[in-house]
Amino acid sequence: MNKSYAPKQREQVTHDPQAQQATATKGNSETSRPMVVFGEDWGKHPSSTQHLVKVLSTQRDIIWINSIGLRKPKFSWRDISRVFSKLKARFFNASDKAGKRMNGQYEQFGPHEQDVQDECTAQKLPASPYQFTVINPLVLPCTDQPILLWLNKFLLKRQLASAIDALSGRPIVWTSLPTAVDYLSIFESTEHECDCVYYCGDDFSALAGVDHEFVVSKEQELCERASTVFAASQPLLGKLPENKTVVIPHGVDCQLFQSDSVNNGCQGTPWPRDLPLGKPIAGFYGSISQWLDQALLQESALALPNWNFVLIGNIECDVSLLENQNNIYFLDAKPHDALPAYLQHWQVAMLPFKNSQQIRMCNPLKLREYLASGTPIASTYFNALAEYQHLVEVASEQHSFAKTIVAASRRASVQEKEARVSSVRQASWQQRAADAALYLPQS
Repeated sequence: MNKSYAPKQREQVTHDPQAQQATATKGNSETSRPMVVFGEDWGKHPSSTQHLVKVLSTQRDIIWINSIGLRKPKFSWRDISRVFSKLKARFFNASDKAGKRMNGQYEQFGPHEQDVQDECTAQKLPASPYQFTVINPLVLPCTDQPILLWLNKFLLKRQLASAIDALSGRPIVWTSLPTAVDYLSIFESTEHECDCVYYCGDDFSALAGVDHEFVVSKEQELCERASTVFAASQPLLGKLPENKTVVIPHGVDCQLFQSDSVNNGCQGTPWPRDLPLGKPIAGFYGSISQWLDQALLQESALALPNWNFVLIGNIECDVSLLENQNNIYFLDAKPHDALPAYLQHWQVAMLPFKNSQQIRMCNPLKLREYLASGTPIASTYFNALAEYQHLVEVASEQHSFAKTIVAASRRASVQEKEARVSSVRQASWQQRAADAALYLPQS
């Protein structure tokens, strides 16, 4: 049977973030083993793994390995640019104001208030006595050729050598990427096997931009190797091993989205310069990709000419259907900590997703962030919405998305706002990280 917060262990976790950190910090070295994390590029977007690791970095040394890829590169401008960006990060990046570049291989951030900067996102790490090291790996993604895989492991092991030697103990490997299974042998020795946990946040068989067959086979290998598998949502349980899977739902940065400036509405922060004026706003932030229902948005914008529709994020698909609508605005992606300044000025926050396998299995971080802000929400239906459906206006065949937006805007009373905020008050990333830490290998 799948585990989801074993009751006896759950009682040991406090909901007071300061108490959680104090408890973790005063533990012995075995309870604070360092971690090597295989994730996406640090700072590219605030993923659940990055949120969790930011909290865990207050308890242990962290080596974060930027993306090793989920598909083979193609001869395209996007992939060529990405290769160039990785080579630049690997060899030429200047020193970050909070860290120092070491041997052209990685950036290390020491025991102080830390900022890790990237293209459009600044990831601020909490003050910590532990080291946080970001590695820019030089590997060929998703290779199934033995000689190339051997070369990849050789190169990565060399890149990691200095950082591994500086750790306070034998590391746990945390990976959010199934392809990391090919590199676990780097962390094995004659005395010890690699202690590995897998954090599954997506259904890779349905995720866009992935070599599905290759990655799914690697995920099966990883599930066999991992001591614990974390699932970010209930729908993911069906594809994961029952005897070792723990559900760790997504959290929310309560302090950021429930801050006084947000809760005070328009009196909190100034109106952003690029946010349109003069009409109520239905807004969305995140990747503007193929899973957004553009036909639904176009229909809603036509039906609601007295509303402005604001989409914040990187455009990763053809949006010509929406570009000619004079009440639809595309804004550049914003740093995560700047999003509440936009969200607080919206009358409705939107989740206008298509009905696809990827969306049925997803658990979007922005759902809890919208709730934490208290903003009324209009959404299409997806599985992860079930727990909060009574707090959200949901479109249906009988209830168009335009009508859903209007209905949501009428749910702006103090009582309904407080109900939305209260629904995620105990879902902080500190709490989620504390829950995950209970299942990390201890020796």
